[in-house]
Amino acid sequence: MLEVGWGVGRGEDLQVAGQSVGCSSVAAGVAGSPALSLLNEVFQTAEFTGALSDVNLEATVFLPTNAAFSSLIAGLRTTKEELLKQKALLTRVLQLHVVPGRALAVPDLLSSESPLVTLAAETLTVNATEVALGAAIVPPVGRAANILAGNFRACGAVAHVIDAVLLPTTASTQGFL
Repeated sequence: MLEVGWGVGRGEDLQVAGQSVGCSSVAAGVAGSPALSLLNEVFQTAEFTGALSDVNLEATVFLPTNAAFSSLIAGLRTTKEELLKQKALLTRVLQLHVVPGRALAVPDLLSSESPLVTLAAETLTVNATEVALGAAIVPPVGRAANILAGNFRACGAVAHVIDAVLLPTTASTQGFL
């Protein structure tokens, strides 16, 4: 079972160690989620935690699991330590996981007719699937990511846990793919 730090469902308060802490940031939710510990390390390395610590942030945020990062590391034939040395590229990758100005639950993602433009200024698409919550996020390059758990509220943001790391178009030109 995927253990995530949020209550299950949109509008529920953040849960850390089983205790409701009310409205809290995406960064706090990630820090309190064992299944997202590698993502938390990437946030800290790329100094991205500040961007997601704002409780006033209105955004849709896609959160790759530890298994997603492990798969990426194995596919790149590298180590976590080597990956974490690529701060600029990790920042760009993280920016691809944030759609600012729109806090969208899974049904909203599936019915949205406007593009999902990320902080990386790249567009994601959403496809209906038979996997997990019925939605896959398709990045500009690389494999699509299924939403495994979603609609987690972090104040004005909505977060979704995904099974792959989304890669920006710059990933292929920088030797990342």
